[in-house]
Amino acid sequence: MSYDIMGRIDAMGGSLYVQLAPTKIAVLGTTAMRLGEIDALYLNRVNVPNDYQNRGVGSALIEELKASARHSGHKFVIVEPGGYDPDRQEDRIRWYERHGFIKQDEGYYLLAL
Repeated sequence: MSYDIMGRIDAMGGSLYVQLAPTKIAVLGTTAMRLGEIDALYLNRVNVPNDYQNRGVGSALIEELKASARHSGHKFVIVEPGGYDPDRQEDRIRWYERHGFIKQDEGYYLLAL
C-alpha cells in the first residue's frame, strides 16, 4: 500500500504530515529539520507511528521532504541517524541508505538533490 501525503502542517523546526479520509484524519508521521549553512537541510528525524510502519509512509515522507528541499533551493539533505533506541541504530542507517543517503567521514549521511 502506498500513501499520498494529503496534508502538511508546518511548524517551527518541522512538519506534521497527515492523510485525510472522509471520516478521519490519520497522523502519518513527522519530520524535524533545520536550515544549514551550506545550502543544506538538516533532517533531525523522521517519525512514523507504529501502526503505519512498514507501509511506505516513511518513504513518502522522505520523497515529500526531498521535493520541498529542492523547491526551497537546497542542494543537500544531511542526517545523523541516531535515536533513542540504540538497538535499532543499524536499521535506521540501512533505511536512510536505501533512500540514497551516503555515509560521510564525519559519521553523518548526505543526500545530494
